Amino acid sequence: RVAPMERKSIGRKLGACGSVAAQPGTTHSVSVAVETRVIHVLVAPGEFVHDGDPVTEGEPSAAAKLQLQQAQTAAQAAQNSLKQSQQKFNLNLATNQELDAAKKAAADAQAQLTSMERAGAGGYHRVRSDATGIIAKVDVQNGQIVPPGGPLVEIVLEEQIEVQLVVEPEALPWLHQQQPAAMF
Repeated sequence: RVAPMERKSIGRKLGACGSVAAQPGTTHSVSVAVETRVIHVLVAPGEFVHDGDPVTEGEPSAAAKLQLQQAQTAAQAAQNSLKQSQQKFNLNLATNQELDAAKKAAADAQAQLTSMERAGAGGYHRVRSDATGIIAKVDVQNGQIVPPGGPLVEIVLEEQIEVQLVVEPEALPWLHQQQPAAMF
């Protein structure tokens, strides 16, 4: 084929092999706040995730469900105690100190219950990534019980990803610093 002549740079593709790594201590761990049974692991090592992407699906363990039920009972009992203390106070049968103690107990019990519900003890939930990067390690399997604070996955943060490549010595004359590279 005949084509008009034009001035362009000629690109050269060089083959290289290597690995994606992170500096020591720069991985981020995604964990759970309450004891959880993992239903499905949704990611695999080497997969890129964004902040907010789901990494696992789970449900509270039997122990976490029991703790939630105890927190619900404690919150209800504290509310009942507060009502009784308020009635006694209105009849001048309780002091300000007793009423304040009942209010504090009710607020503490409600805060504990709310905290457990937000942490996922209320039922089925998806645990989401709170960072953008590459999954370095999956620490759990389907069906596994994970304790509170237990890691689910480790993520190499996007800004901490380092690619280490090895090229043939013959390719060195065509390489220079800050040269763009692409993965195929």
